[in-house]
Amino acid sequence: MSMNPVNSTTIEALGYDEATGKLLVKFKTGTIYEYLGVPHYVYQAVIEAGSVGKAFNSEVKGIYDYLKIN
Repeated sequence: MSMNPVNSTTIEALGYDEATGKLLVKFKTGTIYEYLGVPHYVYQAVIEAGSVGKAFNSEVKGIYDYLKIN
């Protein structure tokens, strides 16, 4: 899955696999998390938001299960 750079002070890039609902989030710290079961509309809302970080915090963080990749 490819990662796409985003304009954010905390998030460097996002990747999404529509077939599995996996959302990859690479933070500016270099840490990558994989969020599971994220609907496509949630991913779209985050990448199209005026503030990607705020949208991530309200739409994904604390809602979906995740794995720390590195």
